[in-house]
Amino acid sequence: LNHYHFCLSYFPSPSLEPFKNSTQLSNIRGTMRYPLAASLLLILRSKATAFNSFSSPLALRKAFIDMGRGKGSNKSIASKRNLSATVSADEASVPSSGKSKDVVNAALSSRAITGDTLSTEVFGGLPYVNTGELTSKKQHRVLFILGGPGAGKGTQSEKIVDTYKCIHLSVGELLREERKRGDASPHAELIEKCLVAGQIVPVEISLNLVRNAMDEACGESSSHGQPIFLVDGFPRNYDNLFGWTNNMPEYASVIGSLIYDCPIDVLEERILSRAETSGRSDDNLESARKRFTTFQDQTMPVVQALEEVESMETKEDGLSKMHIQHIIGIGTIEEVWDATKAAMDGYVKN
Repeated sequence: LNHYHFCLSYFPSPSLEPFKNSTQLSNIRGTMRYPLAASLLLILRSKATAFNSFSSPLALRKAFIDMGRGKGSNKSIASKRNLSATVSADEASVPSSGKSKDVVNAALSSRAITGDTLSTEVFGGLPYVNTGELTSKKQHRVLFILGGPGAGKGTQSEKIVDTYKCIHLSVGELLREERKRGDASPHAELIEKCLVAGQIVPVEISLNLVRNAMDEACGESSSHGQPIFLVDGFPRNYDNLFGWTNNMPEYASVIGSLIYDCPIDVLEERILSRAETSGRSDDNLESARKRFTTFQDQTMPVVQALEEVESMETKEDGLSKMHIQHIIGIGTIEEVWDATKAAMDGYVKN
């Protein structure tokens, strides 16, 4: 349970009845961040009565996390009714040993990533994030889309664009287009070497391409207000994260990130299938494995740092201006889309 970071998001009804089977449970949209394992279902069956007594979903999330770490029993969980409503992101996403100093330091250095335009306010006793000033200041809302090679970032981003009228910017595609310019681009040769070797392109090059693309796209859609940009494949490492934090908050506010989690065997199968038609020089097993290793070693610490930023803001203000959402990338496109849509509703519709 700890490894898969199970975390209750919210309950759509005031009470939680014991569940008889996994199908019945899966019909409750948005209840869980992840599909349920059989072991979790058994736990929910035995704890349902105790869960009913909680006064807030956040207190329930806290108790559930403690239970997943083996800290709770029926009696001890039921006694947690008066817990604080604040649940930090690290409690939901990392082992009880806590985050490394590098991750915490990276988070402290990245607090400005949400910009100074978003604000947390309260209406009718409910906290919310006010994005009203973004339009007047002509700043963009940004969602980072992260995941290993072949995790489904591009496919799901297309469906998000169709449903929520966001604008998809794939950093990888921007780099590949820049590479195609050949001698017309001073960076084409360096980009080619990085892509084939599974390495990360210098942040200055990526940010310049992203900012230009955002400005062009926003100019085309200005009549629809400030759009949400899906920045696909960024930030990939601490250098990317710090580069964005130091250069982009004036232009964009990061409201969160969708993280597509997928094991390497599934990624390899998808890469081989995609290679038949993509024509991409990096669509091969060797490059894919290098890219997956890079994702695990360099990008996942960035994800943890973003989660820590969310945790810090929640502790200080009761609500973070940024929310990190993990999505299991295994399954059919439509199954992954169901989870993606539930996450996007939290950012946009709700």
